[in-house]
Amino acid sequence: MIRKPTLILLAILALLVGLTFYLQKSPAAQVDSDSATVTPSQTPRPSVLEGWQSTSIVFIQLSSSDGSGFDLVPSDKAEDEWILGPEDGGPVSLGTIERIRSEIVSLKVVAGLEDNYTLAAVGLEEPDRVITIRSSDGKQAAIRIGSQTPTGSGYYLQVNDQAPVIVSKASLDSLFELLEKDSLLEVPDESTSTPGP
Repeated sequence: MIRKPTLILLAILALLVGLTFYLQKSPAAQVDSDSATVTPSQTPRPSVLEGWQSTSIVFIQLSSSDGSGFDLVPSDKAEDEWILGPEDGGPVSLGTIERIRSEIVSLKVVAGLEDNYTLAAVGLEEPDRVITIRSSDGKQAAIRIGSQTPTGSGYYLQVNDQAPVIVSKASLDSLFELLEKDSLLEVPDESTSTPGP
């Protein structure tokens, strides 16, 4: 004869087996098991200039709060040549232009700020530098660069009238290096020049 405790254990075992089958077939259990197998991935940072392509930029202007600045525009003389203006008029290497356009378009948002953020507090009311770009289809963007973040790891930045954002200091410093006026002008290759009389 089977003892009472044995019957209780068999009943509990049967309940557990039944519960296991129910949970495996249940839609809620399937959702949970599916989400458990999904590997989390890092969300890509949004671009400062959503929808812009580097090759579509046909005008770049850097202006500073001290009144200095310059334009970079395609030359009227050659299709693959850009010039530094307005007064200098010297040619700029196409490779340098490609790097500048690529750096501008690849700027990523590290963090966003609220729409009603006080611009004066982050140096955007009267920014030290403004990079204005224009595309071949007539779009224009003014990228206003404010002060550095308190940690020194980024800059406050605003595109047109959008909400201010923070961008990486390293990426913006890299762009500033490319936009150094003295390094923009091409040095003529001495080996291709014709000797004088």
